Amino acid sequence: MLQNTYYHLLYPDNPYYFALWHIASPSSKIVATYQSLKEKKMKIFNHGITSATLLLLLSCVPSAYSSGLQITQQSGPALLRSMGGAGLSGDDLGDLFYNPASLWLYEDAAIQVGVTAISTDIDVVNTGSLQSIQGRMLPVQGANGRLDDSNVVPRGYAVLKNKDNNNYQYAVHVTPTFGQETHYADNWFGRYHAVDSTLKVLDYGLIVGRKTSGNSYISVSPIIQQLDTRLTRALQFSPSLPDGSVILDGDSTELGYALGWSTSRQLDGETGNAARFGISFRSKTSHKINGTTTINTPLGPDVRNATADLVLPETVYLNYWTPVGSSRKSSIGLTARWTNWSRNQAIIINSENLPPDVTPQNWKDSWMLGIGGTVNLSNNWNLLLGTGLDKTPVQDSTGRTARNPGADTTWFSIGAQYLHNHVHRWSFGVVYWDFDDGDIQTTAGLGFPPFGADVLNGTAKYGATTGVVLEYQRTFK
Repeated sequence: MLQNTYYHLLYPDNPYYFALWHIASPSSKIVATYQSLKEKKMKIFNHGITSATLLLLLSCVPSAYSSGLQITQQSGPALLRSMGGAGLSGDDLGDLFYNPASLWLYEDAAIQVGVTAISTDIDVVNTGSLQSIQGRMLPVQGANGRLDDSNVVPRGYAVLKNKDNNNYQYAVHVTPTFGQETHYADNWFGRYHAVDSTLKVLDYGLIVGRKTSGNSYISVSPIIQQLDTRLTRALQFSPSLPDGSVILDGDSTELGYALGWSTSRQLDGETGNAARFGISFRSKTSHKINGTTTINTPLGPDVRNATADLVLPETVYLNYWTPVGSSRKSSIGLTARWTNWSRNQAIIINSENLPPDVTPQNWKDSWMLGIGGTVNLSNNWNLLLGTGLDKTPVQDSTGRTARNPGADTTWFSIGAQYLHNHVHRWSFGVVYWDFDDGDIQTTAGLGFPPFGADVLNGTAKYGATTGVVLEYQRTFK
């Protein structure tokens, strides 16, 4: 082995040359922050019922460090209402993600595309990190961590209708559901815990919905979930030599499903003035990530097979939407989300001929609550606004890591919507996320002797995180 040979050259008398611990993600999690996915195109053919060619733009908007690995915002209009009523608004194809039983709200085929330009500002400040060298705990050298990124995030949805039988409706969806992307400088003080972290998770699915009795609807969506990840960190070999690195690359594909139910109650005699309530469920997916661990040493790379277990948990959404005002043209909505993150107590990485790397997580279940709505200004213009709260599954400083400086967040949003001929709909506005600061206290594994454990003590300080939203929806009459 390259690293064994190299160690013998430096420390021929040390009996611990074979010990290389925590090779991929030492005491740190694969976590959600910000993510940007490649633009994709997909053609959907409805055999004998409806045919259309759809352009699907895929991406992840920020999970705001508050939702674990979970991405919260899959739609521009929902984002501008701070998730209030997401799943039942009736003017946003992103409803299909939050509740697939919203399909009945769309009488015609439609597509929706949009972008969000996101700016983030996070500093991770050293508050006394230490490293064991020959049994002595010494201060870790390096700059403070800085996550200062700007990303342009595209997304898209499409709906197909069965015009021959209104009891059944169909749609396709390709949506990001979990993810993260963080990049620290190579010389930052937490480099032995994390440098780069990337996780991309896409759901590919078909939605089939049916009207049941009265004003109730049900939908089911089988899902193929694809996961790709890359984790890196620095690795020490000798005080007199530059750092090496450890890189984990892996992927996985698993099956899941989503279920939705919704109902409506007429508020008065006019068509369309109905209050709506819904509930939806997205199943967990248990991933066995297969890939490689690459240990970059002064003598060259050493590549080994690796596996990791990661459970992406089940989620429940509750949705409520109702018209308000004398004209019933304005609306207000509520959305609550519960995620079973408590089933994620550890991430285990197994690399060929090396001990397992067990990263305790000890996460708790998390929840999100959003309230928002639409204020009708004229026949063509609406005002969108809202506020929300997203609770992190991270319990304390020992569960908060460099890869996941998770924190509770409150967000505020405001925007406008322009409707032209009931065919073209534009939505645009701004979002501001306000995060709590949080302490980090984690311990990384060993580098090559004489280096021992590296204890990271820091504080994640959040600056302004903002998003500018632009969305377009086209209905085919």
